[in-house]
Amino acid sequence: MIPPAFLVIGAMKCATTTLYHDLLQNPSFTCYEKEEGLFLHPDWEQAFNRSARDVSTADSGSGCLYGEICTMYSMLPDVPGIPSRVAKLLGKQVKIVYLVRNPLHRTMSHHQHFFNWTGKGRMGGNINQELALHPQLLHYSCYGMQIESWIAQFGRDAIHVMRFEDYVSDRRVALKGLCDFLGARDKFGPLRGMGENRGDSRRVAGAGVLRLYQTEVFHKLLKPYTPSFLRTALRAVLLRNAKTTVIAPAPATIDQMLEVLAPDAERFAKLIGANKPLWDLADTAHHLKKSTKLK
Repeated sequence: MIPPAFLVIGAMKCATTTLYHDLLQNPSFTCYEKEEGLFLHPDWEQAFNRSARDVSTADSGSGCLYGEICTMYSMLPDVPGIPSRVAKLLGKQVKIVYLVRNPLHRTMSHHQHFFNWTGKGRMGGNINQELALHPQLLHYSCYGMQIESWIAQFGRDAIHVMRFEDYVSDRRVALKGLCDFLGARDKFGPLRGMGENRGDSRRVAGAGVLRLYQTEVFHKLLKPYTPSFLRTALRAVLLRNAKTTVIAPAPATIDQMLEVLAPDAERFAKLIGANKPLWDLADTAHHLKKSTKLK
């Protein structure tokens, strides 16, 4: 059992799945399976031991850094207490990576993602109605709220913020910055295409496959003993492409999102030592309203 030296804590719909696959192309890194949620388990040592059977790596030799990627680690208030648990179990030396995205765009992508989802928690297609029914749409975009407890436990210098927009624009540069932060070699192989697990084109399970996925037999007996490469191959065969379109947010809904997200973006900037917010949310809102009118 090798505890992770770094954690990628989210945010959801900010290309964490793409980052997971990118890290697997670098022999400097070994990643526990994405979304394993090692620190969500009451018995964390048992969780590590089980996950160790499925760790993917090109080179597990000296200097290889172990890490975990789990977006549930930045899902307050629904998943509380993770930073203190990590600090208790791993100490203060662990490094934290946080992918973030324009909060308005992340919220809309989150909604699209769960509109396409066919299981429990599926949302309707009208974000103007779903926003009130599912407060997590905004909560998970409040990066200041999410990161504050991590900074309190580990300090600002232990946190590396990656903007989705920068990562999409130049993955090699973004990955080099990540390697510099983690003290790892910048030796990435061929990178897979961008857009892993996109909300508007994700692959979803039919009723039969979904029923199996939601059973304890799958999660306790099948998943832990099935290698990642085999599960990936089965997903390609068994899952289908989702082809669903959501209703765009109305101007009043955009204003509602902005009222919550703009102050938090200011708070986030101060917490990470930035001179100004990482996005111009007023400008984003303006363009979203303009796009809605054109439709």
